[in-house]
Amino acid sequence: QVMKLFESSITYDWLKTLDDGSNLYLLSPTELHDMFFNELSVAELIHNFGHVNDGTGNCGMDVTIDPDLGPDAPYFYNQWELQALGLIPVDGDNNQFTEHTETSFFHFPPFENVSNPDMATSQDRPMYAALNMYRGSGGNPQCGPIAMVFNRSYIQDQILAAPMDTGAFYGKCGINETYPPTAPQMFDTCNCLNCSSWPPPTDDDDQNNVYNNSRALGIPGYFNHLILPYLYFFNGTIVDSNINDYIYLNLARLIIRLLSRNTY
Repeated sequence: QVMKLFESSITYDWLKTLDDGSNLYLLSPTELHDMFFNELSVAELIHNFGHVNDGTGNCGMDVTIDPDLGPDAPYFYNQWELQALGLIPVDGDNNQFTEHTETSFFHFPPFENVSNPDMATSQDRPMYAALNMYRGSGGNPQCGPIAMVFNRSYIQDQILAAPMDTGAFYGKCGINETYPPTAPQMFDTCNCLNCSSWPPPTDDDDQNNVYNNSRALGIPGYFNHLILPYLYFFNGTIVDSNINDYIYLNLARLIIRLLSRNTY
């Protein structure tokens, strides 16, 4: 199904319309497909953060940048470890939210008490990062003004990927609903999130579903199946195209941002 999107004449129409001089529309579908996934395999993994005390951090992922604490840390602590070690205040409300997403989407073992996270469980929880597919110079600045780029050669075998921001998905679409919202959900100023793009597991035959029906995650070398739910989820581009081809517009725009040397 992914290859069919690369082969579509609609995708090529958008590649030509959006062309920035890189002439990617002149390449064959196979060339585009292979270049696309090769580039994904080396795209930056970005973690943005701020300082918990001055309010520059967001997303529940604040780290201390106190010179007496941060530089001497033995490794890069995740948000649970920071709380368990007393380096940032315990955030009970955000912890409830994060606990739900991490135990439901990623199937991590639950905490006994999210208001008093223990170090052993905290060390088994993830450090969040965004795959910088659009090659933005600021990474993911909504989570803070400081961007850390992880060395993929060092963390490659530890990556677990979802097709979209799981916090945003949970906040807009819920987690365990058998039938997620069918109407587009509000994001910023547009109704542009399609919750049905990543539905929960059902008893239906997965072969009959155009999306991956199991909310499967990805690991390095196996990201292909995440592209469809990603392209279908962000459908705010309907305002720029008709309802049947926004997926191709999303793909064409991503191809150009990822592959064009003019986006550096």
